[in-house]
Amino acid sequence: MVENYGLDKNIGRGRIYRLVHETTERGPSPRLIHAPARELVSHLSHPNGWWRDTAQKLLVVRGDRSISNDLGSVARNAPNPLGRLHALWTLDGLGASDTTLLLDKLEDEDGRVRAAALRILEPQLTSGDESVTRAVFALVDDSDMQVTTQLLLSAAQTGAPGSEAALKHLTARYQGNPNIRSILNHVQSQQEIARKRRLENEFLAKGRNNFEIACMPCHGMDGKGTPAPGTNMTLGAPIAGSPRVTGRMDIPIKIMLKGMTGELDGRTFPGPMLPLESFDDEWIASTLTYIRSHWGNKAPMVTAEDVAAVRSQIKDREVMWDSSEILSMVPVPSKQMRQWRFTSSHKSKEIQSAIDGNPNSRWDTGAVQVPGMWLAFDMGQEHELTSVVLDSRRSKQDYPRQYSVEISDDGEHWSKPIAEGYGQSPILQIVLPPTKARHVRISQHGSASGKFWSIHELEVYTK
Repeated sequence: MVENYGLDKNIGRGRIYRLVHETTERGPSPRLIHAPARELVSHLSHPNGWWRDTAQKLLVVRGDRSISNDLGSVARNAPNPLGRLHALWTLDGLGASDTTLLLDKLEDEDGRVRAAALRILEPQLTSGDESVTRAVFALVDDSDMQVTTQLLLSAAQTGAPGSEAALKHLTARYQGNPNIRSILNHVQSQQEIARKRRLENEFLAKGRNNFEIACMPCHGMDGKGTPAPGTNMTLGAPIAGSPRVTGRMDIPIKIMLKGMTGELDGRTFPGPMLPLESFDDEWIASTLTYIRSHWGNKAPMVTAEDVAAVRSQIKDREVMWDSSEILSMVPVPSKQMRQWRFTSSHKSKEIQSAIDGNPNSRWDTGAVQVPGMWLAFDMGQEHELTSVVLDSRRSKQDYPRQYSVEISDDGEHWSKPIAEGYGQSPILQIVLPPTKARHVRISQHGSASGKFWSIHELEVYTK
């Protein structure tokens, strides 16, 4: 084709081609950018789609409402339904839509125009205007599929009076139509999302109210802790950005139920965090959901069922938690771990991908598992370790088949293994005996045909 028409010889004339029939006569070149508004209005009915679209865009960008009457006339009387359609959307873009005109256009002979009028009327539907809802839901028996589709979406989006009856009517009418069924499934899905969002917002509002009454006096409205008068301390621990708040949800539930005492992050406080187990499960869940979603905290909501489960687990505990117990449940924050020095037998430069807090990234050996592979880290100072977790769930066959953990004071002379065993699942939790160390090395001793050793997230737990 290129050679037949000599297109490879057509140099210096641009890269855009238009194919036309040999009998087609070219019309005048458009000069719309400086055209007066009324001329642009006339072009809304132009047979060329580019002219119509560009005229509408320029009218909306200019924001000249003085031509609203002209647009209304086109919307009512233009012989070309596309002209009527463009006029309606131009009025909407100018913020000059007229409800009377839109109600009239719900009876337009062209389905595209009726559907557009319906879509533009959604704000009035939401407000519950009775004349609008009556006219809109009279379209339930409209024969045009574009109108039916828009009616389904508008009813679901606005939830206006009459929406539920309209959706039931359309469901029964089109039960054998796969396209309408697909739209209805989408509508129902969106309704469920909206319902959950509404419940979550109500839940958050309750949580905020609870927080302001019971928690704000110590933790502060900004979550950074209320200053204790006459001291350098805060009355409560900061909860903005706290890994104890945003990590495993059972940890803050345990703290709220039983209270906590002791030092946190090198800071002491005038008094303990008092138990709140006298409050019901929903109260604690809504309060924690608020805390876990504010001041930069981003963690999943807590449900009353979550609280009930933890309450049952610790129902026999009669004393507050000591902070050392809680700290042993929380991994070292990834921000702190990024200050450590990591080395490995393979691909050392990529180890940061195992401690970046992103479960989709990973460190891997880049080679199938064989004995002698290892990963080590220098924590900069001595820590009391309790456990290490290797998470390879996104590469679920890449867990180490056999492992050992050694420690060192200098990174050169290593202890005998303080823990060893066999990996059997993508989450490998290695519980350590009471251990103080600065350097840790995890070695891989197994073999796995065709499988790398991968770590998507490395978690280290300390006291």
